[in-house]
Amino acid sequence: MLLNSHRFGGGASGGPPSVGDYWTGEGGFYAGTVVYGDTREFHLILADASTDIIGEQWKTTSTTTSGAGNADDGKANTEAMIAAGSHPVAIEVASLTIDGHSDFYLPSWTEFFALRSALKPLGPWDDGNAQGFESVYYWGSLDLTASTAFAMEFNSGSYAYSTKTETNKNARAIRRVAV
Repeated sequence: MLLNSHRFGGGASGGPPSVGDYWTGEGGFYAGTVVYGDTREFHLILADASTDIIGEQWKTTSTTTSGAGNADDGKANTEAMIAAGSHPVAIEVASLTIDGHSDFYLPSWTEFFALRSALKPLGPWDDGNAQGFESVYYWGSLDLTASTAFAMEFNSGSYAYSTKTETNKNARAIRRVAV
């Protein structure tokens, strides 16, 4: 459960930059903090748009993925997807290395809404801007049913129960750093 969607940084004293700015050495753009229901708190970092994964399946079969049903923790979901095999988009996201970091994953439901809440008001995250999300659905890490997984259209905030084997979705990786 999301308890605190985001805070705004100032970049002073080696801390995070302002929300929406590139966090040098951390692999992406700072998107504020998130606190999960178990009180763990993290800074969210969104990978550059140039690393988007386009047209990859969430899963190659229509079966439930054990351990990928956490609405808060995208990292745990992505790890479960990789352990289970047959999840092309999770494997591609986890293979990213940016600024020396290789701990990227697909966002959960909670993390996706926290990202949108923090970044959407800033404007340059819309379709047509260099870092913007295209007006298509992006895969999340949440397994919903045997045949569907969570996807979100960032610009409108619409979300869908999408067929896992579809290839008309993009994915944007995130990572987190403990506060």
